Amino acid sequence: MKIWKRLGAAALTVLTIAALTGTALAAEPVTTAAPAISVQMNGEALAFSDAVPEAVDGRTFVPLYAVTEALGAEVNYAPATKTITIQRGGDTLTMVLGENTASVLGKDGQTRTIQMDVIPYAKNNRTYVPIAFVADALGCGVGWDQGAKTVVIVDVDALLGDATFELMDNFAAYCAKQQKEQNMAVTGALDMEIADKSGAMLAKPVTAKGSIDGVTSDTKAQLNWSLKLSDLSSLLGDSAASPAT
Repeated sequence: MKIWKRLGAAALTVLTIAALTGTALAAEPVTTAAPAISVQMNGEALAFSDAVPEAVDGRTFVPLYAVTEALGAEVNYAPATKTITIQRGGDTLTMVLGENTASVLGKDGQTRTIQMDVIPYAKNNRTYVPIAFVADALGCGVGWDQGAKTVVIVDVDALLGDATFELMDNFAAYCAKQQKEQNMAVTGALDMEIADKSGAMLAKPVTAKGSIDGVTSDTKAQLNWSLKLSDLSSLLGDSAASPAT
């Protein structure tokens, strides 16, 4: 259930980010002098007071406490070791100022070490962290609206709520019986419809067709998705001339 909810969340992230921005997404921000960088969380712009986001080496950094407050996370900073600890929803992210190695302790009790291509730093008595890395490590989807110079964060768990994926769960149960603690190759077609009952994020359902392939185990999945979002352009109006792929 957790695996497939996470995979469904990944697809929803793509749809939601595109619907919120209405523009093409670049993989990472590019350092420029202007305009100023903004951050959006589930469609709401984050407010920054005495310290604002900035681009360094092609990555967007934000003040530590501003982003953790937006994510609803608990943060602790140990000056003696320059260690940053962020806890959210059972996940614990640890970083050290000036170092490019981070660790994530997951809900399952497993710790993984990650090499970052950027490092957190201190400036004007403020601690800055790479927003895309932090948000992703804590379970959120992250995108970049190049036109608006905006980092778009989507809390997929909050948007999905108690959503279930019955067909995928049944498939996962079948795989568990067949795999017998071995990996299994997966190839198939996708035909999805995502709807927002409240109408706050999506005015009407969005359909997605495509393919999927990869490898699964009893606890993890590494899959490649190819989706064609047939109804997205009508939601975005004039900002999208053709369906997104």
